[in-house]
Amino acid sequence: MSLGTFAIKSGQFDKAITRFNNIIAIKPTPDAYFYLATAYESLGKNEDAIDAYLKSKKLAANPKLSKFIDDKVLELKSKK
Repeated sequence: MSLGTFAIKSGQFDKAITRFNNIIAIKPTPDAYFYLATAYESLGKNEDAIDAYLKSKKLAANPKLSKFIDDKVLELKSKK
């Protein structure tokens, strides 16, 4: 997880995507999906970002995060 978040911070989004997909393959978590979505969004892969955000929302079941993700999904859909 740390290597994935570092990859995002350093602008290495392709590496981040690989790292978070590896984490998700072992144990899917809301955080891993959220960061995966962030990496996809940074690369302009909005459909993939929306999918990952929604998976994060489903796993998290957190009202504050759900609201943020709903707003983010609307924003990404408007960029199409």
